Amino acid sequence: AYDRILADPAQEFSLEDLARTAGLSCSQFKQKFKNQLGVAPRHFINAQKVEYAKKLLREGKSVTEVSMLLNFSTSSYFSTVFKKYTLYSPKEYARRFRSSQP
Repeated sequence: AYDRILADPAQEFSLEDLARTAGLSCSQFKQKFKNQLGVAPRHFINAQKVEYAKKLLREGKSVTEVSMLLNFSTSSYFSTVFKKYTLYSPKEYARRFRSSQP
C-alpha cells in the first residue's frame, strides 16, 4: 500500500481497497499501517497529495487544476487540506514561491 501511494499520489485511494490488497480488514490495515509508519493511512495519503500539490503549484498550475488532478471533491476541500498540512492556502503558497524566485 505504501508503495502504491508513493507511486501515484494523484490516485484516489480507498482504504478498503488498500486493505483488501494487503489481505487485511480495514481496521487491521489502519492499525498495522499506523504501527509501522506512525501515522494513519488517510493522513499519509493526504500528506503525499499535498507534497505533490506543492510541486504542481510551483509549476504554475491553478488551484482548481491541482484540486482536480489530485481527485479532491472540491477546490475548497483541497484548500482546507493543503492549509492543514502547510499552514498556507494553495494561493498563498504559490504566491510565496513565485515571489522568492529571481
